[in-house]
Amino acid sequence: MDPHFAIPLVNGLQLCYSLQGIPYFIFNLISDPLININAYFIPPKEGKKLQEYATFLGDIGVMIKSSKCSIAKCEQEIITKVKISAADRSVFVDGRNIAVKDKAVHVVTDMDVRDTTIEFGETFKKKRPYVVIELKQSGLAFKFQFTNEHLDLIVLDYSGISKHSHGIMGQFLRREVTIKDETLQLNDRSLKFKRRPTWDFLTSNKLCLHAISSHGYQAEGIIEGSYTDYIMDTLFSTNFKYRQFYLSV
Repeated sequence: MDPHFAIPLVNGLQLCYSLQGIPYFIFNLISDPLININAYFIPPKEGKKLQEYATFLGDIGVMIKSSKCSIAKCEQEIITKVKISAADRSVFVDGRNIAVKDKAVHVVTDMDVRDTTIEFGETFKKKRPYVVIELKQSGLAFKFQFTNEHLDLIVLDYSGISKHSHGIMGQFLRREVTIKDETLQLNDRSLKFKRRPTWDFLTSNKLCLHAISSHGYQAEGIIEGSYTDYIMDTLFSTNFKYRQFYLSV
């Protein structure tokens, strides 16, 4: 079942769960003071023998916040928008179409060059194009990999993410957790899980704590609130119940 989320936890393990969402709706994945990531959920292509409730990540919209700073002060808030589309494997940075075919190409946004780069390349084995967005000084890096007709989102570095980050994925990053037997305690939630291996797309099989939903396929009892709380109007919307990404007026 996709989307299937594998979230790195502070203790080195991964928390895995499924949230099917609704085809042709947009959901927030990560809302953080520095970055906002939304995803457009799509159904499988006709003819594919998958469960009727299967969905995938089709388009992803990323908003990155930075400030133009001098030695004395920060004068201007800069917002960079990145749209990644699985259907035609296109990438737009602030409306400019960027070629994905070239390996190891770095595109620097109009933000501080020391802080943010966008890298394009291909995985070594399967020649799958990918996009890496990295906020170097901020300790944030995410990999968006083109896989067949959809996208996979892989967290490379979350050391700089806020402990108050939210979203379907963001609410688990940098959170203190305790594990006893087959229960994971996270804030006010107790999640039952089964230990199983999973593929993490980067290295090899890792042990994953597969959280058990109270019922259905919408991560009930795993995520905070209801999956409908994370529905967004557009790929670059930021306003929802648990938002942490704000724009200055």
